Amino acid sequence: FDSQRPYQMLNEFHQKIQGHEKTMASLMESASLFEVTISEYKQLRQCRYEVGLLKELWDMITVVESSIAAWRTTPWREINVENMELECKRFSKDIRGLDKEVRAWEAFTGLDSMVKNILTSLRAVAELQSPAIRTRHWHQLMAATGVCFTMDQVWNLFKHL
Repeated sequence: FDSQRPYQMLNEFHQKIQGHEKTMASLMESASLFEVTISEYKQLRQCRYEVGLLKELWDMITVVESSIAAWRTTPWREINVENMELECKRFSKDIRGLDKEVRAWEAFTGLDSMVKNILTSLRAVAELQSPAIRTRHWHQLMAATGVCFTMDQVWNLFKHL
């Protein structure tokens, strides 16, 4: 989940698999000329399939991370918790829609945890945006989190909740 260059790695594996597929096609052509039975290369097809699934998963991770990064630049008074929650719920639905095979992968569990943590954080933000929150409450929050901030600063609560 914390891979620094997932798309480069996926591309490298795609190229390796492509090379093996060319070799496989050549072997199958030669085997048919000599009327020899040849393996179906199920492992190679499985690799191709899993690289496709992994690409789809990393596309989802990239979309979620870029949305969260954009949210982190939102000033406190402009945070629309309701819209962010709806977006996170849509992300959760899309994540659940991925192939069941990816659910055991670390990248999937990391993505799922990230979205669940953001949803939890958004509930806290909704409560903190309440007009009932007084200055003393903000000072208590700053003391509890060890973070000093003013309401005019860019919102960084996702990092601290």
